[in-house]
Amino acid sequence: MVSTLPSPNPERRLAALARILKLLRETEDLDRLVSSLLDNLKEELHYSLLWFGLYERVQHQVVSQGFLAPKPHRSLKSTFALAPGDLMEQVVIQQRPLIINDLRIEPRIAAWNEMAQQLAIQGALIFPVRHRDICYGLLIMGSEHWGQGITNSDRTFISTICSALADVLHKREQTLQTEQRKDPGVALASLIDQLQTSDDRDTQLIKIAQSIAGFVRPDRVRVFWLEPDKFEFWERLILRTKQARAPKCYTIDAPGLVMPVSEIRGVYQLLSKQQPLVVGEAQSANTAALPDRFLQLLKAEALIVVPILEQGSLLGFISVESDLAQVWSDDSRSYCKTVANLAGLMMPTVSAAEVQRQSEQEMQLLTGVVRSIQSESDWHQTLEMCGENLCQTLDAQQFLVLMHDAEHDGYQVMFQKRTLPRKRVSSAWPALDEVDWQMLEDSPTAIAINDLANDLKLLAWRENFEALDLQSVLACNVTPGNVPEGIILVASPHPRQWSTAAGHLLQQVAQQISLILRQWQLQQQTNQQEDLYSSIQWGLRTLQQTFHLEQLEESACQYLSDVLDAPLVALVNWQVGDHHAKVGRVISRHVDFGADQDSVIPLSSDAIINWAQQTDGPLPVTWEDFPPDTRAWITGPPNSKFLLVALKTADKHVPNGVWIVADRGDRRWSNHQLTLVSVLARQLAWSRRHLDIVDLLLERQESLEALNWYKHQRLNEAHRQLKVNLSRLSDPITQGKGLTAQRQLQLVRQLNTLTNGIENVVTQETWELRKHQQTTPLISLLNRLMDRVNPLIQSQHLWAKVHNESNVIIAGDLEKIEFVLYELMVAACQRSPEHGRLDIWCRPLERTHMELAITDDGDIPRQLLKDLKHGRPDDILVPSLLDIPPGLHFSICNTLIKQVGGEFSLQKLEDGRIMSRVVLTVAHKGK
Repeated sequence: MVSTLPSPNPERRLAALARILKLLRETEDLDRLVSSLLDNLKEELHYSLLWFGLYERVQHQVVSQGFLAPKPHRSLKSTFALAPGDLMEQVVIQQRPLIINDLRIEPRIAAWNEMAQQLAIQGALIFPVRHRDICYGLLIMGSEHWGQGITNSDRTFISTICSALADVLHKREQTLQTEQRKDPGVALASLIDQLQTSDDRDTQLIKIAQSIAGFVRPDRVRVFWLEPDKFEFWERLILRTKQARAPKCYTIDAPGLVMPVSEIRGVYQLLSKQQPLVVGEAQSANTAALPDRFLQLLKAEALIVVPILEQGSLLGFISVESDLAQVWSDDSRSYCKTVANLAGLMMPTVSAAEVQRQSEQEMQLLTGVVRSIQSESDWHQTLEMCGENLCQTLDAQQFLVLMHDAEHDGYQVMFQKRTLPRKRVSSAWPALDEVDWQMLEDSPTAIAINDLANDLKLLAWRENFEALDLQSVLACNVTPGNVPEGIILVASPHPRQWSTAAGHLLQQVAQQISLILRQWQLQQQTNQQEDLYSSIQWGLRTLQQTFHLEQLEESACQYLSDVLDAPLVALVNWQVGDHHAKVGRVISRHVDFGADQDSVIPLSSDAIINWAQQTDGPLPVTWEDFPPDTRAWITGPPNSKFLLVALKTADKHVPNGVWIVADRGDRRWSNHQLTLVSVLARQLAWSRRHLDIVDLLLERQESLEALNWYKHQRLNEAHRQLKVNLSRLSDPITQGKGLTAQRQLQLVRQLNTLTNGIENVVTQETWELRKHQQTTPLISLLNRLMDRVNPLIQSQHLWAKVHNESNVIIAGDLEKIEFVLYELMVAACQRSPEHGRLDIWCRPLERTHMELAITDDGDIPRQLLKDLKHGRPDDILVPSLLDIPPGLHFSICNTLIKQVGGEFSLQKLEDGRIMSRVVLTVAHKGK
């Protein structure tokens, strides 16, 4: 809000500020100081009303200290109590200036409305007088104008003066406190001297109560003691400071006021955390945690509650009470806390005789545990004895031993000692939260839960505790400092406070029991290893001695069903490259489980097959996880559990089967069972793959042998008939005369040469290829090649050209080389577009080799080029483009060229052309 007042002269304003600050420094009387200050402000700021009041923190009120007004008014001398929502309280708490548009009608400062109406005051400003975070008073300035604003200059001027005034009030308060303050050190030293003169607890508590009453001066001081078994606070002592009567003491059999912990859980929580409780009119940081029942029982408007602790265990508390609302001083709160700590140190819960008796009992218990561990071979009987003695010593009703189950990320109940009511809960307990896990790992002693309804520790086991009707638990890690693999629980059906001694005793017993648990773990691991070893040996022996796929799959499914005792084992299989699968084998021992062997299962969409292939190892699922399409071919009851594992051999091999194991909803697959399934599945996969490959190769061998035999017989017959006809043509009777006879003789010689070549194949290459080392000029080789492929070039209307500038001699098996070059030329012509271009490039490579490259404008699949470069897939069962023409022909050409000492490659050039490249051997000169 912008002020309508003119801006003051800076030099005059500075002089006024210096004058007022000097006044604040030199004036000692507070009344004269306030009067002179208001006069100077009136002269400088021209406000109709100037009022200053001191803030009293204890009573939470503002007391008038001085004012200047148009006319006197009795309310200007009043004391203003601050209430929630009041603008004056708002300024005190927030410690920021506040502008009031119309003081006459503002409801949030109603105490000033009538006075403002009579004094004709409308707009007003409220400034806090504060030192750091402490408010010492309020300065109110009123004007006859509505919504009176303030300039930046005036704001700075007033703030500076208020700050200087606050410094003066702060120093004044410190001086008064120094004069009135009691020395807590002296009072505490006096109390210690008094406590040393008596060993009686009640007498000591009386001296403590009297010391607090003398230092704090409350209306009452009471001491409450905690009864651990009944889990309630009972009044042990009360001292009324305004009465001449002596303090009154009570006993546990005839207590004063009794407060069950269940009714004041918030108080118990804070006291157990060693936090004092302070309640006053404007000082109630912990009031929200206090139940109304607690305040009703104590009947106090203000109080200080401090815990009495012994080694972190809550013994009771001291209640310092006042019938009137007030704010407790820091010294009072600190003294009460110190005295309560002193009480916990000087008054142990048990006497020396009781300590000795407890030590003897604990020693007997530990000795019995150690003797039992050494003599008893039955660990169950040893734990029975430990549980019985612990429950009797600690007055507990439940004793449980839990072992961490890493396979299922939880805990298993290894042993349970019960008393009435006899209840059983699930042997499988859930995993602990990270906070509880770390707490048990780090804690050197047992963890106490006095009231499960009021404690969040071990929250993951809350349902298990409720099923056992337990309300308080003492839990400990058998190996402190290590991960909690073994946990011992001692519990009671009602809330109680576990003593520190009980925690130490349980921890000592737990360390002895850890030996039993370790032996049990080792024995379990040994049994599992033996079971796994024998199972693997049986499985490997059976799989290795089976040579028929159907028998192999039947034996494996039957064995897996026997080992796991599962009602269903099924094998879904397919051939690599298929789009559908079928159930090949089913072992079902119950009518609720089954698999339809007639169903056609789509590989691309079925859940079981896809889940299994995407998982490395066995995958546990439930019946509810399956979509309707999957449930159409496999059946199981609700909540039943399934184990899926793909039959994989290697990462680069494609799976061709899924093993399915099913059981009821309560089945839990152990780690060694999962390992067994993985090993057997892997061995079955390799055995199935081996038999599949053998069958595939045998099938191919039989087919190729039959084809080779048939073509060889046809070639042999053609060779025989050709020789018969050539002998007839060579007979002089059949020969012609003149030019005709010469041509006939030339044709006969050519056919004889061809016949001799065929005879070499028929007689020497029946079942395997042989090398025939020959030489020929490159030009002759190219001429024969072009003559042979020329009809195909003409039919495609191709433009063909040979690029050759040398005439080297080619060495090698020329028949096979010519066949390879012819096959490459035919393939180039067939893939070339009509009127395309075909080039043959000849280029020497060093002295011993030359390159013959055929380029064309055709196209070829990228996958075929990739397979030619890298060879067939690692998985021989996966279909490849090298198994069918033209890939098959290219693969054969590559094999033949390598056998004769050459190289072959097929690649796509950057300009899009296809190049068939062959490297041939050049004959040495003189050969």
